[in-house]
Amino acid sequence: MESKAMTVTYNANVYASADEVDQEDVYVNSAVPTVEKHKPTSDKKRPFIIPDAVRPFLPLAVCWVILLIILFLRIHFTSVISAKLNHNLQEVISLNEHWKQDRDDLNVQIYNMREAQSSLGDNFRNLKDENDQLKRKIQKLSAEKQSMSEEVQQLKAEKQSMSEEVQRLKAEKQSMSEEVQRLKAENQRLNKTYEYTTAIPTVTMWNTTSDITVHNSSISWMWTSHYRRRRQIEPCQRGWLQFKSSCYVTSNHDSLDQKTWEGARDDCRGRNSELVVIESPEEQDFVYSSLIRLGASDYWTGLRVKSGSWNWVDGRNLTDHYWIQPPADNEGCVISVRGTSGWKAVSCDIKNSWICEQGALSG
Repeated sequence: MESKAMTVTYNANVYASADEVDQEDVYVNSAVPTVEKHKPTSDKKRPFIIPDAVRPFLPLAVCWVILLIILFLRIHFTSVISAKLNHNLQEVISLNEHWKQDRDDLNVQIYNMREAQSSLGDNFRNLKDENDQLKRKIQKLSAEKQSMSEEVQQLKAEKQSMSEEVQRLKAEKQSMSEEVQRLKAENQRLNKTYEYTTAIPTVTMWNTTSDITVHNSSISWMWTSHYRRRRQIEPCQRGWLQFKSSCYVTSNHDSLDQKTWEGARDDCRGRNSELVVIESPEEQDFVYSSLIRLGASDYWTGLRVKSGSWNWVDGRNLTDHYWIQPPADNEGCVISVRGTSGWKAVSCDIKNSWICEQGALSG
């Protein structure tokens, strides 16, 4: 059995009248002549007739269909819009996450920049402090440069003074050389006098009462008389240096001949003198420049501790002093230091050279 295709044509704007419905009913219920059934052709279709029982529900059905269509469309568009909104929401969430990440990165950068700013501030303060220190160092170096310039000028003046001193010493050397030549000539003359005197065996003198014979074998008397006469002419002995009213001489510079303070004093006493007593700055300068500066060692002076105080060998107390460093308690004798115009207290038992002093004879 073949199924017939049913076509339903509905137009909401077209409605059939009651007479037409009755006519169609008569037409349908009328006797149908027997005819041979033929297959409907494909190009002619029988219209679909809506039953009367269904027609009252047709508008309601149409409304339901429309409502279902609207509901379907709503659900469809709601799902589409929801999917779109979900997609947009996911994009917004993703963008929000990116923005949060960017915000965190910016916060980290801001923190790092603040740290860098703080570090730059510290560096700036450190550089400012270093700048101030460099300024102070520059000022200090400028002052030192000024001081060194003054020292250079002072050294130049000292060099000039030393040059003059060298010239003076050369002149003294020349004078001493001339004195040596004169003494050699005088020595030759005295030798000739001695030879002439020893060639005469005796000197005979006559007196009204007796003959007196004088022997010339005692030549020492002649030499003693000669040096007495010479000592009366010159204020200091040969080899001694004069300064004002005193004569000075230094010991041998050989280290084997050095003595303790007591030994040095005994040697000076054997020369009819005493260890040097310095009474003024001028005498200190003379002793240093003429006797000590060119020497080979330090020299004993006549200053020592006696009864807890510093005294000179002539009994006078110490007034002016030229200490290089303050004396210690266990150092009881004083030396004049070679190379510096000053004194130093040392033990009296060590050995040094020494300076003797005696009064000069007046003319």
